[in-house]
Amino acid sequence: MKSLKAALALVGLAALAAFAALPIRADSVPPDLSCPAATDGPLEARTEPPLEGEQLAVTEYIARRYRVADTAVARFVATAYRAGEQHSVDPLLILAVMAVESGYNPVAQSTAGAKGLMQVIPRFHLEKLIDHGGEHALLEPEVNIQVGARILREY
Repeated sequence: MKSLKAALALVGLAALAAFAALPIRADSVPPDLSCPAATDGPLEARTEPPLEGEQLAVTEYIARRYRVADTAVARFVATAYRAGEQHSVDPLLILAVMAVESGYNPVAQSTAGAKGLMQVIPRFHLEKLIDHGGEHALLEPEVNIQVGARILREY
């Protein structure tokens, strides 16, 4: 049953990616998603650039389908795309794993000890967690996605 869910999630994300590949007219993007004006001072917090094209469509779909806040999903999607590029893994695969494993719940924990969005089992991947501060860091979405993408690449 779990493999059927995974297959359906991948099919759905593939269809979404095909839809997202359609050209987007500039006048169809809401003004609040356009590129911000240049700032004169240093940025105090790390800000994600506005999502565009495929990432925006994927974010909107996931937020609606899984009833998760747009801002949280936008961070997950942006992180998945960065991790996918860094580890040579399709970001849609990363997002599909998150959908199947945790339903986009960043604090999900299983009875088997798996943690976070991608349900990483820390005892099997301690060496990957050392650079991130250890096992407790798996509940941070960015760390969980990076470690999960690395695991996917190894498999």
